[in-house]
Amino acid sequence: MTDPIHRLEQELAELSDRSRSLAESLYEADLSYLRTLGAAAGQQLILASYRICTHKYPERFLALPFMERQNLQQALRQLARDLSEQLAQNLALPIPKPERKQRIVKVEAIDRPKSSGRRSANGADNEDNEGPSTAEMAAALAAAFNSLVNIESIELEGDDADDAEDPEDSDDETSDRPRNANSSNANSSSGRDDDDLAADPEEAADSEPESDPEPRPPAIDLDAGMPEVLATLATHPSRVLQWHRSREKLTNNTLRAQSHQANELLRSAGILPRKLPPAMLDIAAKGDFDDFTGNSPNLIELIMQGEGDDDSDNDNDGATRLVAVHLRLSEIHFSNPDLKPQRAAIQQVLEQLDQLRTRYEKVQHRQAIASAESAWRSAWFED
Repeated sequence: MTDPIHRLEQELAELSDRSRSLAESLYEADLSYLRTLGAAAGQQLILASYRICTHKYPERFLALPFMERQNLQQALRQLARDLSEQLAQNLALPIPKPERKQRIVKVEAIDRPKSSGRRSANGADNEDNEGPSTAEMAAALAAAFNSLVNIESIELEGDDADDAEDPEDSDDETSDRPRNANSSNANSSSGRDDDDLAADPEEAADSEPESDPEPRPPAIDLDAGMPEVLATLATHPSRVLQWHRSREKLTNNTLRAQSHQANELLRSAGILPRKLPPAMLDIAAKGDFDDFTGNSPNLIELIMQGEGDDDSDNDNDGATRLVAVHLRLSEIHFSNPDLKPQRAAIQQVLEQLDQLRTRYEKVQHRQAIASAESAWRSAWFED
């Protein structure tokens, strides 16, 4: 005997109200935590920059004129303030779209022996009437498939994986593919080797026009209550959990982005080598490292083999050394003991939401069963 539908609907409504209440508690805990984290992260960014200027590259800092030192310090302080504000404002940002990964389909074929080709009426091989070989057809198919079809796999994270891809993005990408295919055909017709057709990634990046960064939305009054992005999800516990996971990713992305900005400021001022390989600053900000430089948290030392520039720190073997800012969440937590109890309060709410999610999905499933049985009975009639 299934449960009455109206009783299950009432139970779901009560669970939704409980989910909204927990969402409000989670938001308040997140806001308090991120404000404390922002202040601590800003201090650690200044401290890491201080160590680079005074302990890692003191001669370069002393070589700066007094006004340039002040300008660098002012820019770093502003960056620390922006970091503190941005971490809290992340709570109001929409959930990022899942990243798409492109897969290239490779088709391989073996040429058929000529004797297995078409034969004329008298039994001799008719090479003039013989069509293109299997390998040629496979190569043409693979080229058209990769340039026009562009199979993509989308990774959706979280409990709800029903966020569809924006069709406008797909249309834009599809409209660009014929141009890429035409340019590839033009290169192949000029008789260049396959190796020459492979473009240098750095040259390709330089040739592409740089798009203007998307402007950040205006600051939102976070003390006014839950932002709209959370209010629309608050009645469903699994979606609230998904929202929280996206906030954690935004926090890590913000720390990496501000680390990169700090390193760029130090490089522009001449503290870090001006002629660094572009990948080194990206690795310093985005890489996942377990160790830091000696007793200096939020710093990372990178060693790149190869010939460096004149202003780089090179060993006798030609390795380029770089000490850069690398803000890490664990080290910021270690520097501020107030973050631990705030993080524990968040974890407590998350555990309650997870328990509520399990109960909500069970009741929702029972409601679906009861509705399906009712629909079956309403459509059934005796012959």
